[in-house]
Amino acid sequence: MVTSMKFHADVFIETDNLTYEQWIDFRRQGIGGSDIAAICGLSKWRTPIHVYLEKLGEAPEDQMSESAEWGTRLEPLIADKFASEHPEWAITEKKVIYCHPEHRWALGNLDRMIICPKRGRGILEIKTASEYLRHEWEDFQIPDYYYVQLQWYLYVCGLDWGYFATLIGGNKYREYEVFRDDELIDQLVRLAGDFWHFYVLDGKCPPVDGS
Repeated sequence: MVTSMKFHADVFIETDNLTYEQWIDFRRQGIGGSDIAAICGLSKWRTPIHVYLEKLGEAPEDQMSESAEWGTRLEPLIADKFASEHPEWAITEKKVIYCHPEHRWALGNLDRMIICPKRGRGILEIKTASEYLRHEWEDFQIPDYYYVQLQWYLYVCGLDWGYFATLIGGNKYREYEVFRDDELIDQLVRLAGDFWHFYVLDGKCPPVDGS
């Protein structure tokens, strides 16, 4: 039988009945998957200073872009497609923010959980990409800014595998399997831990990066 790591995340907060403002407030209480790429300098859209200001509640309020809105609207359809491709697995959604049991500042807001009888639990992340970004997903590649996000969730939850289900250009569906990379995770935890403790909690602004 294939062995897998045991899910170990704690529920930080259930989000079902939270307002958007409350949800944002809880996200400020730690480092989540959407923060990791920015902290590592891999994000196209955010920088460490953006994350720092967001955690302190000093960043301008973001308006959801049209592409982000459609990504949210399409998420259930893409999840259904993944489930239909893998009828042997259960695909579940739980509206919570998870946290690592020891480093409770390490947060995870998962899209879906995969439950496999042989492999145990895995994580499903659902993405949409425009046709102009198709090259980032070609030849089984995964954009670095998404790859570190899933590795972060594997760390938070104590799991060792996951998938991306991605809709490209509105009509090209692709799947990408990802395995836990402990060497990378160690680096992410070190960078995120330093950022959280030395910048956010101490109220010291990260170095200016020209953004």
